[in-house]
Amino acid sequence: MFYVEVHLDKAGKLVDVKVAHHGENPVSCPELIQHLRDKNFDEFSKHLKGLVNLYKLPGDNKLKTKMYLALQSLELDLTKMMHMFRIATNTNTVETILHGSVGLLTARSGGHLVSLQCYVSPNDIFEEGTGAQLNYTDVNIPRTLGVSVSVTVEGTTSVYKLPIAPLITGSHPVDNKGTPSFSSVTNSNCVDLPACFFLKMNRLMPFSLSYIKKMSSTTGISVFETMPPLSPLYDLIIKSQLHEEGEASPPALAQSMRFYASLPGQQHCYFLNGDAPVQDGRTLQGAYVSKIPFRHPAQVPALLDIIRHQAAYNTLIGSCVKKTYIKEGGLVD
Repeated sequence: MFYVEVHLDKAGKLVDVKVAHHGENPVSCPELIQHLRDKNFDEFSKHLKGLVNLYKLPGDNKLKTKMYLALQSLELDLTKMMHMFRIATNTNTVETILHGSVGLLTARSGGHLVSLQCYVSPNDIFEEGTGAQLNYTDVNIPRTLGVSVSVTVEGTTSVYKLPIAPLITGSHPVDNKGTPSFSSVTNSNCVDLPACFFLKMNRLMPFSLSYIKKMSSTTGISVFETMPPLSPLYDLIIKSQLHEEGEASPPALAQSMRFYASLPGQQHCYFLNGDAPVQDGRTLQGAYVSKIPFRHPAQVPALLDIIRHQAAYNTLIGSCVKKTYIKEGGLVD
């Protein structure tokens, strides 16, 4: 399904590394070249693993080829969507991440999938102490910053009609937000496949049940093939935040917790009630989400908006969570 060429000169010095898919002409991959020159074999291996995972799909090679063409078509449309948004709005890097129709897109390279960076918190973009906004550009912004999703295609138990040709028509948006016009889905540009597109979160993220339902309503596909057990949303956010802060095993949460923060000249106490907020007579419920299925590029902006809203909410609640907390009357650090 693919192959990797490593070119050496007569002295054994690295000249080039190329990747070819489905009989396409081999294309140089700067990342793979750099990893081999740096003798960074772990990262080189991760790329190879990513290339193998790209073809862990159901069916024979003919079917896998169609699924790859579907992914390639989606990538072309998403790339065009980002460019159309930026031309229409003239936004900078941070605004593109926070408000762009597909966020900040990083093209697929080697075994790394297309990445859509879609949320950064105020702590990520403002300098601590001065409050000045950091001068991020597309080149120097860390790809691990904030929330991002990878774009891929995976096999499913159900059959979905996926495009195997780009769906965006023309190069002019239909409004001042850079929204493109799409071709109608037909049997000539789409095929039925036992697969679906997915936005894969760069880390597990707690979502409220209402947002999970909203994502399913947006795509017409359930987020989970089997719905996992639900938990109080605040519990999930607290555990997620403590895990990010390096807590090896986050504590078993009581119904309420108080978190302490030492600020210059003051002590803050944040009180979080595990039974709140209450919605429809019960505690706000949620679940961890790792990936979101969809089948059309026009669904991506709406999904990213939901992810941004949930990420902002999680950031707000998570900002109250500190490693020093009071539980059942005792101070724990």
